[in-house]
Amino acid sequence: MNHLHIADIQCVGCEDMSEDKLIYLGHVLHQNYEMKLKSQLPERPCIVEFYTPPKADELSEYQITFWQKAHNVDT
Repeated sequence: MNHLHIADIQCVGCEDMSEDKLIYLGHVLHQNYEMKLKSQLPERPCIVEFYTPPKADELSEYQITFWQKAHNVDT
């Protein structure tokens, strides 16, 4: 499993970092990762998720996570 904390893309301690910016960037990254992985690895389907924390002000917790579908564990 791979993941990226979206806040890490911006400079650490950015004063203008906000929930709405992280959500927008998260949705764009989600779409980009899906398309990139699908185009480069068509024989290895991947799952991409955009995680938003339960508390919107936890800015360091917004994440993009991706993994190969073959490694999905059904519960």
